[in-house]
Amino acid sequence: MEVFSELSVPHDFRPYFPTILAFSKMGLNHASAVVATSKIKHVKPVYLPTWEMIKKIVPQEHWKDCKMTIPSISWLHMWLPKGKAWSSGVYASDREYFDDLASAYRAELKALYDAGLRSVQVDDPNLTFFISDEFREGLQGDGIEPDVLLDLYIWAHNEAIKDVPADMHIGVHLCRGNNPHGPSYAQGSYEKIASRLFPRLNYATYFLEFDNPEVSGHFGPLRHIPKGKNVVLGVVSTKIVELEDKEALMRRVRDAAEAMAQGQGRSAEEVLQDSLAVSPQCGFASHHVSRGVETEERMWEKLVLVRDVARALWDDAI
Repeated sequence: MEVFSELSVPHDFRPYFPTILAFSKMGLNHASAVVATSKIKHVKPVYLPTWEMIKKIVPQEHWKDCKMTIPSISWLHMWLPKGKAWSSGVYASDREYFDDLASAYRAELKALYDAGLRSVQVDDPNLTFFISDEFREGLQGDGIEPDVLLDLYIWAHNEAIKDVPADMHIGVHLCRGNNPHGPSYAQGSYEKIASRLFPRLNYATYFLEFDNPEVSGHFGPLRHIPKGKNVVLGVVSTKIVELEDKEALMRRVRDAAEAMAQGQGRSAEEVLQDSLAVSPQCGFASHHVSRGVETEERMWEKLVLVRDVARALWDDAI
């Protein structure tokens, strides 16, 4: 695969893609994209050197507590117009492209597993773009049915992780863009994608943004989470400096448990105890400027808040 760094914004991308729309508003004229110029194959592990570095500084008994994040299989494809994720003649269809890419993902995950890694988070904020009416209308204008494309991405995700050993935990993180003091890329409830996404993606855990109800909506869509899957509620914001109220956060977690319980035919307490956790809504340094929490001290205060909420809700919290 080759990086093309001088692609025109918005013309060489999906012009209605939320990130490209943001780039255009910022006055950016060019952006990079990765295109398959020949058949995709796994040549050598990409993330293994980083994992080996971590192993040198973390005692072996704590390797099980380490988690690495990787981009989603649909990330590159979603930015580009139909058929532009590969050079002419390389692939005949999206399925062919994703077949090879999924094989490369499986090889990468196997290399990490063989080296001792047991927890992976796949980052795919772009899946939330299917909530956006503007994005869906843009796809339809290009002759693409949004739900058909979403189904393709769900299939590709599952292909990428289908051979993962049972003792390797893999979750997927969905957010709306970690932009301090800025707009979200996809605003609104998960409702438009919940019934397709939550039951059908084969991840063990969903890491979901829920720090601002005006952006992420209510907890109702969690009724589509099947029994046996976990949800980590990102209720502590990394985008604002204000420290959330502990009691208010606890009430929100219990509200989420009620929503999940309705869909699973269980009590909210059962769901709370075996299927829920809390975390920050995203990372603290997605951007090198305009960091939302502003100081390292406030970052630690937010992490302590997450810990304190967890300890108040679960007897076995660390």
